[in-house]
Amino acid sequence: MRIAIQFAWKIIKEKRLRAFLLGGSTAVAAFLLFTSFFFIHSMNASVIAIVGRLGADIIVVPKGLGANAGENALSGAVSKLYFDEKDVTRKLSEIDDITEWTGQLFLETISTSCCGTMGDFPVVAFDPSSDFTLKSFMPGSQQLEEDEIVIGVHAGGDRFLYHYDDEYIKEKVMLFHQPFFVKNALFPTGTGADETIFMRLDTARKLILMNRSLQHISPTAISAIYINTTPHTEVFVKQQIEIEVEDVDVVLGKGLKDQLKQQVLPLKLLSYVMVGVALLLTLLQVATLFTALIQERQKEIGILFALGVLKRQIYQLLLSEAAIVSFIGSFVGVVTSLSILYDRQTLLYMIFQLPLVFPNFQTTLVISITTILTITFCTILAAIFPVYSFFSREPYEVIREGDS
Repeated sequence: MRIAIQFAWKIIKEKRLRAFLLGGSTAVAAFLLFTSFFFIHSMNASVIAIVGRLGADIIVVPKGLGANAGENALSGAVSKLYFDEKDVTRKLSEIDDITEWTGQLFLETISTSCCGTMGDFPVVAFDPSSDFTLKSFMPGSQQLEEDEIVIGVHAGGDRFLYHYDDEYIKEKVMLFHQPFFVKNALFPTGTGADETIFMRLDTARKLILMNRSLQHISPTAISAIYINTTPHTEVFVKQQIEIEVEDVDVVLGKGLKDQLKQQVLPLKLLSYVMVGVALLLTLLQVATLFTALIQERQKEIGILFALGVLKRQIYQLLLSEAAIVSFIGSFVGVVTSLSILYDRQTLLYMIFQLPLVFPNFQTTLVISITTILTITFCTILAAIFPVYSFFSREPYEVIREGDS
């Protein structure tokens, strides 16, 4: 087999145009397949991101705000009602079925200019270390320093989102007489968060102590706590919180998780169908191309038969040639797709206007290897049929047709 591979590589170098045709075909197929897999993964991650923002199992708000605790509580609208975070979280920590929680503090609505956009923007504080409602809507790095903020798309983020990772572009905003740098922008959420400015919760606590306009807010105040629970325990946890915690309203999530899954299912099925169609077209294309190449090489194969080379050895030679060329072609296709996807990342954000969550390095590597191996396997599989059909004839027939 090793000899067949070495001889196949020698033929490839001598017949570069023929190899280029087959390699180009597999490169295009690998490009389409890798891009499809890439977007399927990004779409799945995006759904998780949307669920994280809009699908908290339970929302705890001050007494009297329960009727508006659903979408309004997620919108970033500033409320003047608060409850004590330490007292509530201490009691939440004693409930076993709670898996995670995070708090947000609604400060004030202020008039300012952010990234060239003038307007009245609510300012909301959150804890980046525990947050699961906002970070999934942020592209790139999630690290946020004390003097850095995150903005919604309508708060100037539509200008900032597409160059958020440019270290030479720094946008400064004055909040409560203090300068802040815009670190990140949210993808569109379809809620009031698009018009909101977000800062770190510990920074907000310091501003409360320093700024007179915020002195009506207690240093331990919180406006809302978003909670996720173990599966199917939401109602039980809600009842426990209502018993243990006073002066709060506890509201169940709106069931957006199941709703989102149902809405995305047809799109996911369509994506998988497209992958299947792409693979089928690859098989047909390679089989057709390989049939033409074999017909072209009848004289060459006839000479090998005349020299006493066994049918099995020629079979291995042809399949080795197909495997080598398809491997190189699919590798080129994957690298090309990767280069375009990552180099034009901000353009994709502008086109889709969705929180496309790009895979990390390990996932990208797995998708790349899977694509290359899949295309290589499909090429070999597609080549088997014309090769087998060709060698079903007797060697003397091949030699005679090659000489004609």
